[in-house]
Amino acid sequence: MAKGNKCNENPLTMLKTNCKKIETLCKKELAKHSSLLLETAFATVNSAITTGVYSVVFDGFTHYAYTAFMSRLRLVTPVEPLTRGKCLMSARNYAVLSGVDAGITCVLTRVRGENDIKTAMVAGFGAGVVASLVRGDKPAAASAIMFGVMFALIKGGILKVQEKSSRGV
Repeated sequence: MAKGNKCNENPLTMLKTNCKKIETLCKKELAKHSSLLLETAFATVNSAITTGVYSVVFDGFTHYAYTAFMSRLRLVTPVEPLTRGKCLMSARNYAVLSGVDAGITCVLTRVRGENDIKTAMVAGFGAGVVASLVRGDKPAAASAIMFGVMFALIKGGILKVQEKSSRGV
């Protein structure tokens, strides 16, 4: 692959590189201003956009790979376009979940001074509630609480696993 020829680079690598550049620039600006509002907005938007884009790419790839494989076996019709909405709705849901989680984590870590199990579980609960409301699940209150508790437990469990693996246990 020739250097300087952007056409031959992997699009996912280019996306990741450009996102890292933007993230670095934004973090430099945030360091200058040190505002909780700016930091939270950046964390929320960065996480939501990154997760949304990855979701669209992953859903698109798996959708086309699955239908292409199954159509060869004559089990499904040939590939239908992704514009039917499922892929974009899924990306929206993941983006909301990730963005709200990052925003709440950012605020609580800054206010409390530590990113511990309480921060993780509160952020997970808040993200689960908002994601459930965005999805439009019925009944809204029961579904929101169920999703909130589920994501709080998942987020707390992930944090504990990360803590154990970082200690080498």
